[in-house]
Amino acid sequence: MPRPPASVRNPNSSSRPAPTSTPTPASNGKTAAPPQEVLAASLFPEVAETEAAPDRPAGRPGRSSGSARQGGVRAVQPQLFSINSKGELVEPVEIPALTSHSPLDVARWWFRSHLEGLNRPKNTVASYMYDLAGFEEYSGPKALNAVNAGDVAAYLAQSLKKSTRKRRLTSLGAFFKYLIQTEKVLDKDPTDNFFADFIPLKTPVVLDEAEQNALLEAAGRENTRTYMMIYFILKLGFTRTELLAIQPEHVDVTDPAYPQVYVSYDDKRWQKKERKLAAAPEFSPA
Repeated sequence: MPRPPASVRNPNSSSRPAPTSTPTPASNGKTAAPPQEVLAASLFPEVAETEAAPDRPAGRPGRSSGSARQGGVRAVQPQLFSINSKGELVEPVEIPALTSHSPLDVARWWFRSHLEGLNRPKNTVASYMYDLAGFEEYSGPKALNAVNAGDVAAYLAQSLKKSTRKRRLTSLGAFFKYLIQTEKVLDKDPTDNFFADFIPLKTPVVLDEAEQNALLEAAGRENTRTYMMIYFILKLGFTRTELLAIQPEHVDVTDPAYPQVYVSYDDKRWQKKERKLAAAPEFSPA
């Protein structure tokens, strides 16, 4: 996980005083535009305060130290702060601390960091970030505590496909669950009263034995690697994730007549799916 902002890590450190908003007279008699520092600071007005933030109790364990929370110091918006639609930083700067008043893009960045810390699959993280970026684009740059059920309903209604609405609701639900249960910056979930559309499962098309043999023969004519990939999926029931994770040490051909394949997971969440599979003798030469 990334380090908390510097102002949170060390609230006693000296910092540059905030620029004043006094306009500067221009030579032509008009008021000149405020300096860049003023524009940057105005994007994130929650600067250091004398009391703890009302939306998060002082001293609550989290990314910042207890003393920093008790001192009520909030992060200052970086001047070049920008997060893209994938939830990634555009500039190498530090992200402000997460509060109920944080904008959606800040919360999206922390959510992405949380998912990556849990070793979630990259395509899952990318899917969540895509949906959340679309939600922010549709609803506008709102603060977290300003998002309501109407925003969610309008975003879901954008799509006519049940599968897209279901995916968007899953992304938003996981996002607000993180903000409520993990970060504890919100106490209401705007997705609570929404339910995913029922999508009937498609009946799988099963290949008969002749078709399976023809597929394996065609794969073998191409090369051994293709044959092995088809065999793992077709005969041993590997998923795509399991196929990409297979290692030579997971295959035991000590007895060529009874080869065995082990499916293992590094992530503890999926270790219940670990298993030992018996392959046919024709597997051993390949």
